[in-house]
Amino acid sequence: MADSPTRTLQTQRWKACREPRKYSVNVNGAHFNIADLDPQMSLNEYLRSLLNLCGTKFMCYEGGCGACIVVLEYDDPGNTGKRVVKSVNSCLFPIGSLLSMKNSQVTTVEALGSVKTGLNPIQERLASHNGSQCGFCSPGFVMQMYGLLKNNQTPSLQQVEDNFDGNICRCTGYRPILDAMKSFAVEGDSRQKGTLTDIEELKICKKTGQPCLRIGPDETVGCRRSEDGNSALFFKKDGTQWFQPTTLTELFMIIQEHQHDGIKLLNGDTAKGTFRGIVSDRFYVHLMM
Repeated sequence: MADSPTRTLQTQRWKACREPRKYSVNVNGAHFNIADLDPQMSLNEYLRSLLNLCGTKFMCYEGGCGACIVVLEYDDPGNTGKRVVKSVNSCLFPIGSLLSMKNSQVTTVEALGSVKTGLNPIQERLASHNGSQCGFCSPGFVMQMYGLLKNNQTPSLQQVEDNFDGNICRCTGYRPILDAMKSFAVEGDSRQKGTLTDIEELKICKKTGQPCLRIGPDETVGCRRSEDGNSALFFKKDGTQWFQPTTLTELFMIIQEHQHDGIKLLNGDTAKGTFRGIVSDRFYVHLMM
């Protein structure tokens, strides 16, 4: 009869105490022996299958989605007394590599906090900004931000945004997530929300039936319309239209014009395989703003 995950975890800890630290790894402050394991096993599989730390997710197994991110620390081999801290994709990282890093330590989302023990400020901020829907990607976002703050406690807004180029969210949308993370930036309090208009706040002009293009807050300023209603149309053939809006106003106008047709917004196009045949294949909007 196979051992339960809890039994396996207890066995790992017992071996770590009885055997030399030569083949042990540090995860969330506890040492575990990996002498009998395949060094090519991914860190993700080790954390989830053997240590039962399932807060670290997996999805693409290619290092492209960010769901599996954990934070790795180790002694800098080139600078005595310095520590290297980085976020890594655990799905691509072999456990054998940990043995070649002096005093390495892996931190997973379980070590940061929980609703039972108390949330880490990053987790709390993400929740308060409504940045989690299904929650599958949330641990990866949290750990990515944790790694950034370990290296830089006063990041800029741009540094925060650049930090998440390897994290993908399919359902919540990036605005509440980035609002939460940018609140940690040095200029976050005054600039984190910016001046962009959210689609829910879009106002339709009663005169034109199009998104309001008022050039200022003064009510006496008249409305203006784009001279070319299809200025964002980039390609058209056999009933298929491909748009490339360069401003939010152009984007909102396209959405308004085709609200009953159904359009597909393209950025990384990660949903192509998941929603094949479900979304529109006639109206495409390539987001390059």
